Amino acid sequence: MLIFSSMTLIPMLMEPLAFPLAVKMSGGEAVNMAVETLMENGLKPIVVTYGSPMYHLLIWKACAGVIWIGHGDKSGVFLGGEKLPWEEFAEQVEN
Repeated sequence: MLIFSSMTLIPMLMEPLAFPLAVKMSGGEAVNMAVETLMENGLKPIVVTYGSPMYHLLIWKACAGVIWIGHGDKSGVFLGGEKLPWEEFAEQVEN
């Protein structure tokens, strides 16, 4: 069992990510295949699911780029099964 004190966790949480972050915006085989394709082509992103605890811990530290993987069309992007207009998605990403 690993035991971390708050003093050892704080530096780890403050360091920027040196790898790209791939955010899976929805589930499904196509999204998983896109992630696998990124990895097969040499990119080794840290993969998280949008809205998950790991997403919230890492998104603000991403300095090597964020790759958003999901489905959408001209009117918006699907996020967790519901369509979100691009403007609203942009606001969420900026915050």
